[in-house]
Parts: sequence; C-alpha cells; structure tokens
Amino acid sequence: MKNLKPFKQFVNENNIGIINTYTNKNVNVGDYFEEHLIYSYSQRMHHTYDDFIDGDLGARIEEYDKYVVKNIKISEIEIDEFQIDETFIDQYIEAFKKRGTYPPIILDSEYRIIDGTHRVNALNDLGVEYVIAFVGYI
Repeated sequence: MKNLKPFKQFVNENNIGIINTYTNKNVNVGDYFEEHLIYSYSQRMHHTYDDFIDGDLGARIEEYDKYVVKNIKISEIEIDEFQIDETFIDQYIEAFKKRGTYPPIILDSEYRIIDGTHRVNALNDLGVEYVIAFVGYI
C-alpha cells in the first residue's frame, strides 16, 4: 500500500470529489492554493456542518491566506493531536485499499493537523511513509 496516489479520482463515501474536481487544476507538489479553496475542500470532506465546525476547523483553516502542496513524512506530523475513532480509521483503511487513493490532509505551517487525523492514522497503519498535504503558507 505504499504506492497510494492521493489525487486520482478519489471520491469519499458521500460521492464528493477531491479538490481537482472543483478547481479545474491538476494538483502537484509545490502548487499554491488560496485559503477559500482549502476551506471548501475541507467542508466537502465532512458529513455534516457540525463535523466541520467541531474544534473550530474553519477558523483554523482561515489562519493562512495560502496553502502549498507538500509531500510530508508522516513521522514529522503530530498525529495524536485529537481524539480518534478507530472505526473511522478502519473504514479509511478499507477505502484506501479499495481505491488505491486518499484525499490529502491539511496541516498548519508547523505540521500540526488541521484536518485529516483519521486519514493520517489510517495511512500510518498501512505503512505509508509520506503523505500529500496542503500546508499553511506563511
């Protein structure tokens, strides 16, 4: 599973496409995205409005005007920042295995997770060493 591709045709359980779908842009390491696109991407990744505002996610995303796409070593990410639900992690593991893809995570400039705790844990459990992330740009 170490060859998962983060951007190719990933659709979550609610049939929501990843950022490529609504930015009309191919996403590559080194690309920059405005905050409103990352905000919209994160919003679409959550099942309900309550899911999205839990932990003030929107406000945390808005702390940065831009995000840069990076390939980050999982060991550099603080993955124990929030409580995790093992059921979600198991579901992500199965989805990632089935699709061979995963949606990128969102990190602040110090590699703390803004959005993607369950995805990072699932990828870590799968033995993935590096993940694609939108990282807050200062």
